[in-house]
Amino acid sequence: SPAGEAQSSSLSAFGDRSCFLSSAGMLSCWGSGTAGSPGGAGRYIDASLSSSHTCAVRTNGSVECWGDGEHGRTNAPSGQFSEVASGWRHTCGLQTSGQLVCWGANDDDRSTPPTGTYNAVTSATGHSCAIRSDGALACWGSNSGGSATPPSGAFKVISAGYYHTCAIRVDGTIACWGSNGSGQARPPTGTFVDVASGGSHSCALGTSGKIACWGSSSDGKTSAPDGNYTDVAVGASHSCGLQTNGTITCWGDNSDGQATPPNGGTNFGSPVGSADPENILSAFGDRSCFLSSAGMLSCWGSGTAGSPGGAGRYIDASLSSSHTCAVRTNGSVECWGDGEHGRTNAPSGQFSEVASGWRHTCGLQTSGQLVCWGANDDDRSTPPTGTYNAVTSATGHSCAIRSDGALACWGSNSGGSATPPSGAFKVISAGYYHTCAIRVDGTIACWGSNGSGQARPPTGTFVDVASGGSHSCALGTSGKIACWGSSSDGKTSAPDGNYTDVAVGASHSCGLQTNGTITCWGDNSDGQATPPAV
Repeated sequence: SPAGEAQSSSLSAFGDRSCFLSSAGMLSCWGSGTAGSPGGAGRYIDASLSSSHTCAVRTNGSVECWGDGEHGRTNAPSGQFSEVASGWRHTCGLQTSGQLVCWGANDDDRSTPPTGTYNAVTSATGHSCAIRSDGALACWGSNSGGSATPPSGAFKVISAGYYHTCAIRVDGTIACWGSNGSGQARPPTGTFVDVASGGSHSCALGTSGKIACWGSSSDGKTSAPDGNYTDVAVGASHSCGLQTNGTITCWGDNSDGQATPPNGGTNFGSPVGSADPENILSAFGDRSCFLSSAGMLSCWGSGTAGSPGGAGRYIDASLSSSHTCAVRTNGSVECWGDGEHGRTNAPSGQFSEVASGWRHTCGLQTSGQLVCWGANDDDRSTPPTGTYNAVTSATGHSCAIRSDGALACWGSNSGGSATPPSGAFKVISAGYYHTCAIRVDGTIACWGSNGSGQARPPTGTFVDVASGGSHSCALGTSGKIACWGSSSDGKTSAPDGNYTDVAVGASHSCGLQTNGTITCWGDNSDGQATPPAV
């Protein structure tokens, strides 16, 4: 997953501004000026800001820019994009084809990117850098301080600062180059999963979930608070981190409010069914899938329903025992596998999320409305009206989180699976005949069949939950996974470690560790607990 920045539930910063892109695609910005204010209502899959303008990729793949349009830096071209990078007087975007396009000022050829195909792009004051498809680096524009002279090797993450750049090698170690007057190009040892570069300092997220910062320490911007994090962003004189419990914490200069995220750093409206859709795990029956931050889908286990129907990039994916559906970067839904009952006949429209049930499928449109297709016995393909933030489907029922946090379920009510509790919720996952959801305070409620204790969740606070046949697992705010319900095949015996995502099938479970490794446990009779290298 070599994308340079998380495409969902991600932080970004530049100068005296910060932005948070929630997993629901909602953009919230704070700090100095107006460049941090979205130009219009909508949902996004990526966003990047500079000192005077902001650009973001909508769920349909188009780029929208707002703020100071001097030099044409906000005149985004048409086309399909997966990533965008805002520099000081120019902007660059990564098209879904892998090609680079830049616009705005072109002194030092900063808006003239090299040819080829790429996996990530980053822009700063006067230069940009990108990771080629083979992992090699390419930089262009101003070479002040050597900022556009990258090292050789294979890399997977990159971030450009004002006059220096840092990147993570495929082995997890960091290399930096360019200006080094404050030690900003002298990274620490260790292995890391994300890096962010700013004015004269950088910060990186370690495989342990801890943040390390280096370079200029003025204003306390390199003094990262202790905690477990999933993302990091760096501005000129401040830094921010996204904790595993969903809270944003910032430190450093706060003269323009750039280190004071709104709502105390909480309640940013990211209520989709996965805690960190930058890298998404999903499972059903004897199959599992992994959607990387680059939008690439890898599936394993029994049958052919876990094999993508064609080449492409996706922002969400969901599988059942016999079919799979995924949302492409342009917002359309593609389904493959057994098309009985019309469950793979996805309608046209713009979607942000999809949920595959046993004989039906439901999708959440970017407008917030629900659409379902396939078998309609028990009205399982007749969703309620209204606007929603998340949807989940299982054997014969589906549930969704309304915009106000309330739950709605429809379809078969076997075992009470379609009779949800009251309250406000932010994450939901349907199992075969039971469902679990996380309240806004982080505690879990489950309902439906409880023959194996699958509807009796543990106490504590959690950021993600996944329900399967007769068991469920949840990701705690500590980064640990807890499972409950039927323990046959060892499917509830989660290995120790720090995780960012969890998925549950019929008799197996999988977790995504902070170092990017997928670990699975439980029944492996069809290879469903043996993930490929991703």
